[in-house]
Amino acid sequence: MGLIQVSPTDSLLIKKLAQSRLQFTLLYEDAMCILLRKEHPLFKLETPRLEDILKYPYVTGKTHLAQSTLALFKANQYHQEIVHISDFEALKAYLAQSDSITLCPYSIAHTTISNFSEQLAVITIADYQWPVKLGIVSQKDTHDLQVFMEALIKHYQSLLKKI
Repeated sequence: MGLIQVSPTDSLLIKKLAQSRLQFTLLYEDAMCILLRKEHPLFKLETPRLEDILKYPYVTGKTHLAQSTLALFKANQYHQEIVHISDFEALKAYLAQSDSITLCPYSIAHTTISNFSEQLAVITIADYQWPVKLGIVSQKDTHDLQVFMEALIKHYQSLLKKI
């Protein structure tokens, strides 16, 4: 069992899961946003466009969703530096000190910047909607797991109401 993030470009992954002994259970849907330092030039724009974002270095963690982001950037002739930092706390500290940006689901960005709230901000992309699904991959036909997943879904939904 594991938690994954799925973007619209990952429809093949969902199809492969459906054909296997695994299943994807949706916890909630979210939108991608930009996480950056409050003094960043993009923050002054409030809602930058995709072309504005492509002018700045990108920092990424080691997730499947990061690969989807990199594919989007490559498709738009992105030529800036890409830094890989696997630890999310280190990634946030790096963002607080640089002109780099990262993309992540809004709920994750919103709930994880608390210890960097003086330095980091969350903004949306004006001309690009990027929905993402967060869910759990598990083995099919497991009753105990189904009960657990239903409780987990209710828990996540209650957390999202607080955001």
